[in-house]
Amino acid sequence: MNGEAQVASCQIAAMRGARHIYIATVRKNGTQSKAVPVWFTLTDDNSILIQTPRDSWTARRTRSGSRVIVWIGKRSGSALMGVAEISNDPKLARQIVDDYPRRYLLARIGFHRPREKRFDSGQIVAIKITPGHVLPRGFVSRPGSAAPSIDGTKSPAAPASVQPENIAKTQVANLLSASRFVLAVVWLIAFVTGVRRPAILGSIAIAAAVSDYADGPVARWMGHAEGAGKWLDPAADIVFVLTALTSEAIAGAIPIYIPILIACSFAQYTIDSVAMGGSSEPIKSRIGHWGGIINFALVIVLAWTPAPMWPGRLVRLVSPLIGAFYIAGMIERALSYRLVQGMLRRSRQA
Repeated sequence: MNGEAQVASCQIAAMRGARHIYIATVRKNGTQSKAVPVWFTLTDDNSILIQTPRDSWTARRTRSGSRVIVWIGKRSGSALMGVAEISNDPKLARQIVDDYPRRYLLARIGFHRPREKRFDSGQIVAIKITPGHVLPRGFVSRPGSAAPSIDGTKSPAAPASVQPENIAKTQVANLLSASRFVLAVVWLIAFVTGVRRPAILGSIAIAAAVSDYADGPVARWMGHAEGAGKWLDPAADIVFVLTALTSEAIAGAIPIYIPILIACSFAQYTIDSVAMGGSSEPIKSRIGHWGGIINFALVIVLAWTPAPMWPGRLVRLVSPLIGAFYIAGMIERALSYRLVQGMLRRSRQA
């Protein structure tokens, strides 16, 4: 990188104070991919270190020589271009293993914690990003738009082949998501009328889980992974999950604090995305991903094996641990807020 391309000290300071960065790679057609939040740490020379599964799109495009766009703190934060490379240096892998638990509460208690054996086996890879040209103020993530060049020259025009899909095609994934609203109503009717046989509630739960799993891949396959569907998906999730688990709590299968904590977590997630993250779409997180898996797992287990069957009884026994996970997730997210960070810094300085 030449002297003009070196990142300014203010960006370095911002990265040192940020809990997350957002990374977008550049597709073969020269457009930006979706910006995703990632955990990171910094090397002594201010390079960025992240880890990712070896088959992730970030890893694939890094291998192909894709340049990288980095936003600091949020999708509308200070942005820069970078050069990414997959590193086989064991010292960098060791730094990620050591630094993540210091920076992130969930890693400290064992969730999402990278381990040396996963690097050694090739399950995950370390990516080193050398910061380059600082992008103009106000440069925000726009998936599908033309990506800037590494040296800051004018961005190439997006290819003419990037065209919107027809309306019917683009709504397939949204219909899959919306089906969970219908399934929530069906679940509620079955529960209220006393039709609570495992075959019925279990089938509803499986159908909802399948639609949740499928809508994302279908949206990406159809080329319509942005827009209103980004909010429709989590909204449909929370409506179905809260309908099912509140019903189970009223029936005594689980403590009522479980659906309450899920509702609080979703409310925080929504506020965080819009007010804190400055994003027009929900900000994905590892906490939210695992929370969603746990939510649907609870619904499926309680539907197919209600008490006194042992899996249903086990859910009630481990409910305090499940509640602790949701609380830890909310604390982890809260610790990323600038206000809380400032209070923690002042308390350490006092």
